[in-house]
Amino acid sequence: MNKQMFKGVIAASVAASAIFGATSAQAAPATAAAKAEILSAVTIAKTADLDFGTIAAGAAAGTVSVSTAGVRGGCAAGSGLVCTGTVTAASFSLTGAASTVVTKVTIPASVSLVGPSGSTPMAATLTSDVGTGVTLSSTGAGTVKVGGTLTVGAAQAAGSYTVNFNVDAAYN
Repeated sequence: MNKQMFKGVIAASVAASAIFGATSAQAAPATAAAKAEILSAVTIAKTADLDFGTIAAGAAAGTVSVSTAGVRGGCAAGSGLVCTGTVTAASFSLTGAASTVVTKVTIPASVSLVGPSGSTPMAATLTSDVGTGVTLSSTGAGTVKVGGTLTVGAAQAAGSYTVNFNVDAAYN
């Protein structure tokens, strides 16, 4: 094949491609939106302390409990303890995005109440009413209650016993 003829074949191929539409089929473009919703941060504030009331220690050790509803348990006859006074569950108010669920509420499993110098600390296990989460109201409000069981030693030294503990809350 000579050079002239080769150029002619190439030119004819280019022309045929143009005539018969050697273009590919294309779909119409589609559009998507990217979006995000930012929830207001969960805030938590203490509204009441956990108070086991006034306890008279006896010769035997015993336990006193306060439910998350603020009801005293323990101090039964034979426990070695005598309990009086008002008890309260700790209470915390939550504020966040309306009608959302706060699924992560963290409380310590136990704490140690410390009393007067030289006294033996008293252990308390803590419980909450959270279950699987706290559903915030349509105004974004919710409540967490914390109760516990306090172990009082035999002949526990007289005095005030306290400890601070943290409660934390988040959507997840």
